[in-house]
Amino acid sequence: NHYGIYRTYHGNLPTHNPDDLVSLASISDSPTFGRQREQIGARPWWSGFGSSLQAVKDNYFAPFLNVTTFLLMCWFYSGSNMKSLAELDRLINEVILVKEFDRADLQGFRAAKEVERLDNYHGDPEDIHSSFSANDGWHETNVKIRVPADGVMHESLEHAPEFLVPGLFYRRPIEVIKNTFREASAEHFHFTPFEQHYRPSPDAPPQRIYSEIYTSPAMLEEHDHILSQPHEDGCTLETVVAAIMLWSDSTHLASFGTASL
Repeated sequence: NHYGIYRTYHGNLPTHNPDDLVSLASISDSPTFGRQREQIGARPWWSGFGSSLQAVKDNYFAPFLNVTTFLLMCWFYSGSNMKSLAELDRLINEVILVKEFDRADLQGFRAAKEVERLDNYHGDPEDIHSSFSANDGWHETNVKIRVPADGVMHESLEHAPEFLVPGLFYRRPIEVIKNTFREASAEHFHFTPFEQHYRPSPDAPPQRIYSEIYTSPAMLEEHDHILSQPHEDGCTLETVVAAIMLWSDSTHLASFGTASL
């Protein structure tokens, strides 16, 4: 591109490039982002002296078009500053505007109560309507954990007493991968890795750029390995790597600072 950044693919070019779906609006957002400058009309010089009481009484939700929009924007600009315009749009389009949404169902609503209900929910794996239905790849098992005993020393970990944790639901990795690839968000995934380079000028040597997992040597190496394998007879499907990055939110100690675990 005009910044001097280019890609090098191993083998054929990918049949799908998710970066073609990226726009400026999809990678930028801020609570301070508002309407386009050209959409904001010029205010008269005397507006700085405030509005009359009658105008405030008759149209207290100005400059918004109605009370509903006014209340939503008041909620958006109050409380936590972690809210974004994109999340506000999602709340409107995916919750409030859904035809099944009924405000009467929210009488007595408490977020903490509903979170507790979700935490304590145990679905029946044999029930196809359950959130943990076996049809969706969920399996139930018990987990045995070796625990220390107060004041008792054991020769090894194998001699420590076991604590049984029943009712653990899990899904096999292959089922998670299949379900993920069926999601609409999969069109934004990079399935074909590539090398990314930066050339500041035509006569300068290129510099390798390391950023995401799909530009890493590990994924490129695995991609080359898969391409070298024989394909099934008659199969014309593109062969790609299902890259997985694993981590746990339990290690998140604070939103700010250098605390780590």
